[in-house]
Amino acid sequence: MEKLPSHLKRYFDQLSKVISYSSESWYYSTSHFFSKVGAYEAVIKFQNGSRVNVWLIFSQLCRYTFKVSFLFLFYIFSKLIYKIFGSKTKIARKETIYLDSYLLVKNALEGKGLVESYFPGLVEFLNVKNYNCIILPRLYGSHSLKEIYQLFRVFKKSKATIITEFQLLDYQDYFRLIIYLIVYPVKMLEFYFKIIQTHPGNGFLKYYFWLDMNGSNFYGAVRYLYAEKLAKIFREGDRIVQWFENQPYEKCLNRALNSSTKNIRIFGCQLFLYPQELFNAYIDPNELELHKPGKILVNGEFYLEKSGSGNAVGPSLRYKKLFETVVHRNLTTARLILLSYFDNANQSIIKLINSLNQSGVHLVKLHPSASESQLKDLINFDYSLALEDIYSLFNNVSIVVGAASGSLIEAIACGIPAIIVSENGGTEYNYLPDFCKGVLWDVAFDKNSFLIVEEVLASKVRTNDPLRLNMIQRVRSELFTEPTEERILEAFELS
Repeated sequence: MEKLPSHLKRYFDQLSKVISYSSESWYYSTSHFFSKVGAYEAVIKFQNGSRVNVWLIFSQLCRYTFKVSFLFLFYIFSKLIYKIFGSKTKIARKETIYLDSYLLVKNALEGKGLVESYFPGLVEFLNVKNYNCIILPRLYGSHSLKEIYQLFRVFKKSKATIITEFQLLDYQDYFRLIIYLIVYPVKMLEFYFKIIQTHPGNGFLKYYFWLDMNGSNFYGAVRYLYAEKLAKIFREGDRIVQWFENQPYEKCLNRALNSSTKNIRIFGCQLFLYPQELFNAYIDPNELELHKPGKILVNGEFYLEKSGSGNAVGPSLRYKKLFETVVHRNLTTARLILLSYFDNANQSIIKLINSLNQSGVHLVKLHPSASESQLKDLINFDYSLALEDIYSLFNNVSIVVGAASGSLIEAIACGIPAIIVSENGGTEYNYLPDFCKGVLWDVAFDKNSFLIVEEVLASKVRTNDPLRLNMIQRVRSELFTEPTEERILEAFELS
């Protein structure tokens, strides 16, 4: 936990002390509370004065009721659509690698692949190596039955083998799900009263508990029931390559499989970049062993401390292009504006660039979750919308401006200096390592600080500062690992 910011560690420790309760029932495994998902946002709200009140409790219980009711009906209708239009899955009897990953519904419907956003090229690699690769998708990004129907059509045409919960869960499982949805709030309230008794003065635990009572536990419950069915299909020696964010979706699947009598090897892949404030990315020393993969793979040596014991460096599959890209030394004046998933970060970035009152080339790269219509009314500077891959954009810009974005690390690793915009001069959701601050990146909070930082960073590029070159190589070697064939085979213990 050394890389967890000191001002957040006490909140992490408070949550860690109650995590042992999750061993009592798989119902607790489905809760985001025990995974610390969204804990940082809860800390900020708590520090700003938010507390438990009658309205919060009432609104969250209503939200839970409506959300789980909607999701249950959605799953029932999705099951009916599958029975009518879905394809049957045939499992080849050779050594099998199961790929447990998010599947972005929108990307699949647009023909951008099934798991390419998370494990690019891995399915093809395993097929070439004569492994039977089966995808266990976590559908993400749609509550439209029309899109579910279209997705099943995509599955039917795909050469990949895919097993969804709609194929495995029967109506008895849906009855168990109804019981779970009724009993879950009762069990969580029992836990809440234990918090009151054992931590009477801890307002943060109580506040975060109620923030989490919003129905998000539904997906974890489905995943647990699904995994119980999978355990009957798996054979001794089968492997699971799992996209591992230490969230309920993974922990519920792991708990069910690790509770089975079969020796199933689970490789938890944290092959992504993440900021210090992401509580759930850290493996709690008190975490229930049943929740954990057998081996955790991280993106580079920099992340080894964060993921706890039993881990190793894995292949940076998503960042293969980084190793095909030379270090840039661009002397243009073009700026690349990288917008974030977070609206408040985007507003801060746009506000600061507006304040510069400068002409010039500004390329704006939207986050996949954002649209130009949401932001263009806020922008008062000339810009072009950048649709190209960021590695192509790096060829034509001298600096990158952004906040709360992992792409900033890719920029500095390619030699493009970065400026993080922060209204208070601090950093939140900062993905960038401190060891290269002031050389490859820095923080700006207003017009004057921005222009000063931009000139300092640009001067290091112009003079080809040796320290800059050393720092770029350090970022590349410590935060990323080239996804060579040898590294992939070694990471997943393949022959």
